[in-house]
Amino acid sequence: MLELKIVHNPENPDNAKNIQAAINFLRQLIDPGQEAEKPAKKPAEKPAEKPAKKEAEKPAKKEAKEPAKKEAEKPAGGAALSIDAVRTTLAEKVGAHRDEIKAKLTELGAKNVTTLEEEKYAEFVAYLKSLD
Repeated sequence: MLELKIVHNPENPDNAKNIQAAINFLRQLIDPGQEAEKPAKKPAEKPAEKPAKKEAEKPAKKEAKEPAKKEAEKPAGGAALSIDAVRTTLAEKVGAHRDEIKAKLTELGAKNVTTLEEEKYAEFVAYLKSLD
């Protein structure tokens, strides 16, 4: 009979290495020809760096969305619309009006916004804005 006791001590810096050694020992008992696994190296400071990067990226994304919303509001004056402006307006309405929007796209000869002809962007945005 074999009795093995493993005690986990999170304060011990060698804890992971000791547990891996015990696992390797057990593997050797089961299959003597099997190679022992090396303990995984834990990243020292990388997790602390990642949250800082995510926080730095978030404001940039917000800034990118704001100009698109402004573009969606501009076209009433006859300026050409971009696909991004159409998509921004669509995103505001699609949750509540999916079926009506699909019907309008079909009426305009498109399966989706990507296949909508650029000349029809203004008409489609006007329709989207008319939805309550």
